[in-house]
Amino acid sequence: MVSITKLEKQIIEALEYNDFANESAPGLHGYIFHDEWNMTVFRGVMSSLSKKGIVSWSEAEYVNDDPRNGCNWGYIKSEFTIIENEIARMNWELFEGGV
Repeated sequence: MVSITKLEKQIIEALEYNDFANESAPGLHGYIFHDEWNMTVFRGVMSSLSKKGIVSWSEAEYVNDDPRNGCNWGYIKSEFTIIENEIARMNWELFEGGV
């Protein structure tokens, strides 16, 4: 079991239910838009998910090179997902906490 916090679960769910989550190869991935999250808090949460080996992140991308309008692409590692009919979903049985 992997222990996660409530804030980590929020980020994972944002990726799991993202419009892009299952668009390419089966797997869960999507954008975290900086203007939708308190990045002062969530940069640490994103780092924690990386250290736990749950999510890997792209470098920040900026729309029209505007530093106020950035995003990161997050990839949930396949060992934490279940694929059914080429659609991925989280295997929440592997996690504890996050309530």
